[in-house]
Amino acid sequence: MGIKSLRSLALAGLVAGTAMAFLPAVATGTVANATNHVMGHTRNAFQSSNWSGYAETGTFTSAVGNWTVPTVSRTTNTPNRFSSQWVGIDGFNNSNLIQTGTEADFTNGSAHYLAWWEILPAAETVIPGITVHPGDSFTASVSKVSGTTWHISIRNNSTGQSFSSNKTYRGAGTSA
Repeated sequence: MGIKSLRSLALAGLVAGTAMAFLPAVATGTVANATNHVMGHTRNAFQSSNWSGYAETGTFTSAVGNWTVPTVSRTTNTPNRFSSQWVGIDGFNNSNLIQTGTEADFTNGSAHYLAWWEILPAAETVIPGITVHPGDSFTASVSKVSGTTWHISIRNNSTGQSFSSNKTYRGAGTSA
């Protein structure tokens, strides 16, 4: 399979203790699936207990995403809510992952918004130089430079604030 670059209009993940569905372009793995129709195309749907969004398998050297940060608030049933919007390489069919995005959480009685990057198995690294507000427009990318050097970039299009950095990443690049 040839090298692909994935451009996405919106990638979003929710971690709220319930199973979420995500729609990969290619059915792989052993996760239970069902067929869905997305924009006139048949896709296989998988269920995950900790994320949702769109995943495609193949060989990838870059991924780009654009999204608008949602507003989060308390609900009667669940006082704490967690969500992230991101773009990344790997993670669907392996345990490697390089990604960057924003977080919109409601915890301890108030909303919290931030930008971050992450390379598993390490935890996310908060980007203090980018403020995040509901309704802000973001563009982010993860791109292979050469060898094991990858470039992480995220920009708040609403404020002009941005972050970019080269990092070492050894994942296979088999999903985005």
